[in-house]
Amino acid sequence: MTVQYYVRAHAARWLTRERVLEAMRNRITSANVRDLVSLLAKLGIAEEFFDLAAVDVDRDGSFRRFLLTLDPVLLDAIRHYSAWNAINPKLFFEGFAVGVADSFATVVVDLGRLAQLIVRVQQEQFRTLYLLSTDPAAGVLRIDQQALVVRQAFSGVVASLNPAAVPDKVLGVWRGWEQEFERHLENLDPFEAGRLLGRIAGDLWQLLTGIAALVKLLRVTARAAARYVPLLLQTVRGVAAQGRLVVRELAALLVALGKGAVEGAPRVGMALLRTLFPPEVLRPLIQQGRALLVHGDLSLTVVFQAAHAEAFGGAGAGTRFGVRVSRESKPLFMAAMSETVSSAGRQATRAELDEALDAILGGLDDLLTEAKAPTVVNDASAAAIKAARAAQLEQRLSTHLNKRLQEVA
Repeated sequence: MTVQYYVRAHAARWLTRERVLEAMRNRITSANVRDLVSLLAKLGIAEEFFDLAAVDVDRDGSFRRFLLTLDPVLLDAIRHYSAWNAINPKLFFEGFAVGVADSFATVVVDLGRLAQLIVRVQQEQFRTLYLLSTDPAAGVLRIDQQALVVRQAFSGVVASLNPAAVPDKVLGVWRGWEQEFERHLENLDPFEAGRLLGRIAGDLWQLLTGIAALVKLLRVTARAAARYVPLLLQTVRGVAAQGRLVVRELAALLVALGKGAVEGAPRVGMALLRTLFPPEVLRPLIQQGRALLVHGDLSLTVVFQAAHAEAFGGAGAGTRFGVRVSRESKPLFMAAMSETVSSAGRQATRAELDEALDAILGGLDDLLTEAKAPTVVNDASAAAIKAARAAQLEQRLSTHLNKRLQEVA
């Protein structure tokens, strides 16, 4: 009667927990606790009763301890009624947001958007990348259904990747995450469960959007594009071994794009990036040194001298550092620095190019000092047209200047 009274009165859960615990003491024992659970189930309020054992309600654990002291098997009942049905959605999504921030995702991801992305790519060209045992389009409104879609898709994507191409610290999180996720649910800890799922969902978002962009950029299959996954997870900055891996992987991508496609894009200044992309895109690009990013229908590929020299030989791409912006397979422009790395009047060596990279990125931090969301959303296509016109003007000026130089000579 106490449980029924407070539940039907819609009392605060903390107050209900306090009064119910007080009523149970010296009345409910191991001999009659099963009768209590049976009666609550028949009244249709067992779910609300076991929800009082959730960590955000039973903060000191006394309610849960009281039940488990009477019968340890009641833990299964707590899990059954509370694992998803009565999980605190606010704490879960707060944890999810923190988890996404810990992941490789460059944009804010929510479970609904991610599930929709998975449904869309599953219906299109990524069927071979992962297996979904149920139809995700049947319903992704509930948290548990969305989590199921993420778990199935993530398992399929990871199974298709080469483990040697994934950083050890990333692989350590990916392996066994499902067991840890279940453990947080069993312990009725929605924040940590949400945080772990957010981390995995963010990584999955980055993988799927990145692979989709590579498919369009290189005009290859999804499995072929998955070969460049390290570029979606690694950064230019960091330990020397990681830097060498990024140089090698980026060089392979540049070769796949082709020298003409890399060098033929019209050039613009680096500051133009601030007018096209929000800070949440520029920070990973500059501060973290990410080699490949996706923003909407645009892909941003970093081009620096060491990777260009590795791909095509010579001294580099004619710029110390550039960002190639493409829409699908069409290069729009390259935001580039105007000078190159050199030493004492000669071409810089590969070692000098590698060593200069951190200093170059450090110098680019000025781009972010006043980075705010663009007040006017500039169109990348319009920027590309202006860049192409500037390139034509530069060519005409060069032709005219060379003609004058010949006359003078």
